[in-house]
Amino acid sequence: MKTGNFATAGNGRSMIMNCTDGFVKLVTHSETGEILGACMVAPRATDMIGEIAVAMKAEATVEEIADTIHAHPTVSEMIMEAAHDVEGLCCHKLR
Repeated sequence: MKTGNFATAGNGRSMIMNCTDGFVKLVTHSETGEILGACMVAPRATDMIGEIAVAMKAEATVEEIADTIHAHPTVSEMIMEAAHDVEGLCCHKLR
């Protein structure tokens, strides 16, 4: 398994809403990149569950999620950023 994380504090929409505590974590298959699950402790997490559910049903890969355009500023961008983190390509991650 490989994982990717993105902190809520690095998300523009969360900053606007003044809700910067939390994170999104993606769990993927290390060989295929398939999305196996996610953990979301973030504002509007219930609105993001659908994207993960569809990705898992479709056997989508982390690369497909990372390459999907996500509107800005939205909390769902955290899913894309976590996907980039799995691949080591997250340039917005807070250190």
